[in-house]
Amino acid sequence: MIKIKHNGQSLDFSKAEWSGTDNQCSRQLAFEIPWDPYTKGFKNPKIKLGDMVSMYDGKKLLFVGQITNREKQASIGTASYTAMDFMNHLLRSTTTRKFKNMSPELITKSVCSEAGVGVSSLAKTKVNIPLLFAEDQSLYDIIIRAYRKARAHTKKNYLPVMDGKKVSVVVKGADSGAILDQGVDITDASYSDNIENVVNTVKIVNEKGKKVGIIKADKSRKLYGIYQATYTKEEKVDAKKAAKALLEGVTKEASVTAIGRTACVSGKSLTIRDKALGLSGKFYIAGDSHTFDNGIHTMQLDLEWRDTMESVS
Repeated sequence: MIKIKHNGQSLDFSKAEWSGTDNQCSRQLAFEIPWDPYTKGFKNPKIKLGDMVSMYDGKKLLFVGQITNREKQASIGTASYTAMDFMNHLLRSTTTRKFKNMSPELITKSVCSEAGVGVSSLAKTKVNIPLLFAEDQSLYDIIIRAYRKARAHTKKNYLPVMDGKKVSVVVKGADSGAILDQGVDITDASYSDNIENVVNTVKIVNEKGKKVGIIKADKSRKLYGIYQATYTKEEKVDAKKAAKALLEGVTKEASVTAIGRTACVSGKSLTIRDKALGLSGKFYIAGDSHTFDNGIHTMQLDLEWRDTMESVS
């Protein structure tokens, strides 16, 4: 059972929507509650801008956020509120800093302290970044830049998420454990594929811009032509492995409407079984929107699957 609480008290909400994406990772909770400014004895909750609200699935905490917007009407009806989690502080706060010989983990702790946001679990990279300079850049983007540099070593993609009021950085694509079957869990779905993200050639250059190597995905080049990226060689980094990590294949995308599961959130993955549309397999959740209306939980998911490059020369 979903509960929304304010000042320790459960709110009698009529409808709520909990949503997020993997590229703007401040999750949002929008909800409506009954509003009657005229009837004597009717208790209208006194929810102010900046107040904290939390959402639970039974005893499991799903969301903690701050009220950022509210809307009321003079007539009897509903009052609407929007809350954003604390990642919003990192997205909207900027700084100019120079980081020397620090890991992504230490850089994350440092910038979070500027926004007064705590840190929980940070993905361990064992990577030292000699220099990272940020000029009037959001704290969130600095964290992303730091962990992106670690990707050349670890071959993993990372995502900042909120754990209550604290920031965590997790490896993208962790399995949510959800399996959705067409005709059972899925009520509607659409599917497409594209080559908009294809990178099949990576030119390796040194610090002076001189070409020192190249990585090619031959089959992709033959099918689609050349789509090239450039990798600048770094000290103590295997340039070929780092360049290979930049290769991208065909992207398959899907939009699915299904019976809601709170584990299905952006940054995680799930298994789809829909042979009719060719959706069978594990997909990455790029965006999610969960609606709770009269005790019914539905979700709209934007899913993505990218081919990996195997034939490399």
